Amino acid sequence: MHRLFVIALVADGAIACDRPASTGKGTSLQSSNQASHTGADGEPHVKPSGMFQVTQTSDLQGPLQEAFLRFENARGGLPATFTVELAPGTYHTGIDVTELRDDSDLSIVVSGRGPQPAIFVGGDIALNAADVTLRNVVIDGVAHPVGLIRIHVKTSVTLDRVAVIGGTIADKDETAPIVELRAGYGGKPTALIKDCWFLRNKSLRGDAAALEVTPGQGRFAKIELDNVVFAGNETRHTFLPGPAEAVRLHNVVFYEPSVSQALIYVSYPKLRLSIDGGIIAAAKKVIDYEVSVDAKRSDYVTANMTGTAVRLAAPIPPDDILQIDLQAKPVPGPPSWPDVMESARKGERPNGAKLGL
Repeated sequence: MHRLFVIALVADGAIACDRPASTGKGTSLQSSNQASHTGADGEPHVKPSGMFQVTQTSDLQGPLQEAFLRFENARGGLPATFTVELAPGTYHTGIDVTELRDDSDLSIVVSGRGPQPAIFVGGDIALNAADVTLRNVVIDGVAHPVGLIRIHVKTSVTLDRVAVIGGTIADKDETAPIVELRAGYGGKPTALIKDCWFLRNKSLRGDAAALEVTPGQGRFAKIELDNVVFAGNETRHTFLPGPAEAVRLHNVVFYEPSVSQALIYVSYPKLRLSIDGGIIAAAKKVIDYEVSVDAKRSDYVTANMTGTAVRLAAPIPPDDILQIDLQAKPVPGPPSWPDVMESARKGERPNGAKLGL
């Protein structure tokens, strides 16, 4: 029988959680029956699952890496779920959990525990597995040489109640996005980004995007953004969907006066992009299509927009988006940034009203 490993650490200013019996080596272990899995020999195996209850900055990286390696050895290649549970509090270093197997069947869940999010003020988050979920986490004021969140998956990725606030790509020669989702292992994963904030992030070079989806060794089959706010980012573009097959933006709010080019940059002619609901405000250009010797503008599927409130100084060119039920309104002034950012830090659901839209 495989074991369920539980690490209980202590967070900055947070209340320590209950601990299982200690082994005397600083790592708490306990056994638990998990879902069965039939192996190649026809015998039922126990599906291993690990939960790490983390609440202490100083021990976040070293003990977590050691325990993950032990967990990987314990699961013996079986499908498994590895969970990092973060108590509410402030963390000064990031998380790196990477599954290196090309045939990965590992699911990784990193989640803040309770109604208040876990807040990272240092380091980055790098997660690599078949399936990844990042939930109830805030990245606040972090400067890093490369992307602040980098996720590499084969099957699916979910960002749920994640806020990235005031982040900086600090290497002036780096073009990495603020948040990167990569399709790997030859898979065709799906991505769901819901109830997320991307606020006042920037790249020193200026070439980055706030959110970019990259192909890796695979291609995303479907990407959905649901109730997401992009506001005040200083980047070249806001969202690069990459060579995805279908993208839906539902109730997404863009307030991006400092984005130097189009909010959305489409580089894959077969991409089907739909925008419904939400608000687009204070942008220089909404969408642009990559034209080259290999792809003419006429090769692209024109994006479709329904029921979106558009608050721009100039109308959207009809060749850029098929506009249905367009709600044109005056361009708004800047929001109260301290109030908006505080709402995101508290884990509140994003909406345009918080931006005065």
